[in-house]
Amino acid sequence: MRTALLFTTLLMLPACQIGLPEIDSRPADDMRPVNIEADPNSVKDDDSAPSEQAATPTPEASLSAAFEQAASAANAPIEPKKTGLFARLRKSEPPQVSVLAGTGIEVIAGSDAAPARAALKAPDPADSDAADIDVAPQSETDIAQPTAPVSAAPSKAKKPLFGFLKSGSGEARVASKSTVALGQVLPFGEVGIACEVGQKDLGTQVDQSPSKGAARWQLFDTDPSSIAPRTQFITGFKDGCARQVTASLIMFGSPDLHEVHRYSKSQSKVSWSSADDAYEKIKSSACGVPRKTPCPVSKVDNLARDLAFVSVYRNFGDTTGWLELLLYNGSLTTKEMR
Repeated sequence: MRTALLFTTLLMLPACQIGLPEIDSRPADDMRPVNIEADPNSVKDDDSAPSEQAATPTPEASLSAAFEQAASAANAPIEPKKTGLFARLRKSEPPQVSVLAGTGIEVIAGSDAAPARAALKAPDPADSDAADIDVAPQSETDIAQPTAPVSAAPSKAKKPLFGFLKSGSGEARVASKSTVALGQVLPFGEVGIACEVGQKDLGTQVDQSPSKGAARWQLFDTDPSSIAPRTQFITGFKDGCARQVTASLIMFGSPDLHEVHRYSKSQSKVSWSSADDAYEKIKSSACGVPRKTPCPVSKVDNLARDLAFVSVYRNFGDTTGWLELLLYNGSLTTKEMR
């Protein structure tokens, strides 16, 4: 027993001789932090695993960061770029490629109160169907063309063939209105309008009205030596076209000759023609006298410059069935069979 106790005491004696570490008795002001350097070799392999996981971002974190970047770009105000005249002529800069390009994700810019959000863009069915449909081109008849009002081009007035025969009235010739073809023979009593007849087709001038001075009206005969009915022309109309008749004899009558015949007692019971009535109206206006009153001598010559009676006979010696014309102021005023 004693031996065991002694042996135990000997074993515990060295342990009691180990001294405790000295407590630094320096004041607190002199104490400085002690840098403890860790031995890199002492770091365990298990400590490095979390660092490697933190350095590599997860797919969820990358997608979230892309959402935030796209939303910020959508809400950012776009400032108009000032460009000069020559800058506009240059090619525009290529558009910046979004970080979400090719991902099928469309960024929808919300209002100011709500943050921007991203949504998956669904395929447009119209785009997919349009590629499979062939559109037939429209024809010209299917396309409505604006129509402007078309105005007819004014016909160029022909130079009067009888300009040298016209009076100095200064009236332009109207468009051609011929009623008879060149060389056509009209029946007796009909008056045709011949605008295309040439000077050589008129024949020979055989009479004029007034008989003295400048001619207002002229008579042309295609065969003066004949006594048979034939084509004859009267010129002097304001439209520049000759008037064609068929007759064996044509005579001009002046206003004063007409008054002597019409106002005579032998003609008092003869009915008045359309030419007689028309003359009374013209005479009253030009001469200032009432009906059945001769025009004063001082004024009758002025009236005769523009007015003429024309007697057209089918055959020589006819007293009935003749044609009476009244010409005044470049126009055919009356036409009547007597």
